Amino acid sequence: MPYRLSHWQIFLTASLLSFFVYFNAVTPSRAHDIQPIIADLSMTDNQVQLDLSLNIEIALSDIDASLVTDTNDSKNADAYDALRQLNAAELKDEIRRNAKSFLDKLQVMVGGNRLALNIAGITVEDGIDLSLPRRTNITLTAALPSNDAPVVVGLDQTLGDFAIRQQDPSIDPDDLYTDYISAGQTSLPIPRGGVMDRSWQEITSQYIVSGIAHIIPKGLDHIIFIAGLFFFSPKWRPLLMQVTVFTLAHSFTLALATYGFVSIPASVVEPLIALSIVWIGIENVIRPKIGVSRLGVIFTFGLLHGLGFAFVLGEVGLAGSAFMISLIAFNIGVELGQLLVLAPLLVMAALIGGHAKYHQRVEVPASSMIAVIGLYWFIERVFFG
Repeated sequence: MPYRLSHWQIFLTASLLSFFVYFNAVTPSRAHDIQPIIADLSMTDNQVQLDLSLNIEIALSDIDASLVTDTNDSKNADAYDALRQLNAAELKDEIRRNAKSFLDKLQVMVGGNRLALNIAGITVEDGIDLSLPRRTNITLTAALPSNDAPVVVGLDQTLGDFAIRQQDPSIDPDDLYTDYISAGQTSLPIPRGGVMDRSWQEITSQYIVSGIAHIIPKGLDHIIFIAGLFFFSPKWRPLLMQVTVFTLAHSFTLALATYGFVSIPASVVEPLIALSIVWIGIENVIRPKIGVSRLGVIFTFGLLHGLGFAFVLGEVGLAGSAFMISLIAFNIGVELGQLLVLAPLLVMAALIGGHAKYHQRVEVPASSMIAVIGLYWFIERVFFG
């Protein structure tokens, strides 16, 4: 007896598919993503120094980086674009004119008391295409009270996520504190001398959460690629084979790149990742069965995606002496993120996986949409930065 879809199965499947395609089509790609602020903290007996690397135009235009992932999605996008057109000297002047409002968004605290920060230096990235985001480095200093109380760093929620990295030439770099702080949260208390005693459980949980976050909501191209693997076949065996090969590949290059054995510019990797999405979408339509060549292609593309994750960890850093623990934990978080992506798709597979016209009615239109999205990203990343 032929398999037939009931009306509720058709409705639920169409709803899941429509939501998935809509979510991924309207969410902005990485080209104009808001990146986390990098905060390097160093201390002497009587002074603390905080070196920030950030897209200062976001703060100056009052864009809430905790609410949007792309500056174009903010109501203050015009103000942001106007600031981007300033040259380095003009932007420095703008920063100094707005110094008080900017400093009010920063918190460096000792014993619950907020320190008075001063701007000691500003360096604006110069000689770049001003239509693209640029990094500004701001050095801040404050006097430390005469006690041994640790230092806590926090940024206003509107500045978004930030990475904190302890700097101390007298301490083994592998023992220094690094952390990824969510918007509106503060760092752990950072000792003025010596190293922070953190359990492996704390480090593991931190990097698992970070790995999940870099899939949902930040890893949109990774999400689309995983969806492409799913739509090739909703059956468990082909899906498991593809995801396993992909996971092994991106874990391999993530480890190599994080250890410094492989280094390829993001300007090369990002367009290639977009092309991998195009390829998978097209191959889903024209290749009816899984085989060695398909798995080889997925492995190759997995290597590229691993390099993409390495760019994130390159900025944020891994937990010093617990380097391997944090790397493994980050990978576990990535895999959990993938499972969260696949969960609604597996519901859809349970509804329609055995339908005779799955290829024609589900795989072809979904994969075609995936290929179009990948092509759009490729053009954007090559021609528009």
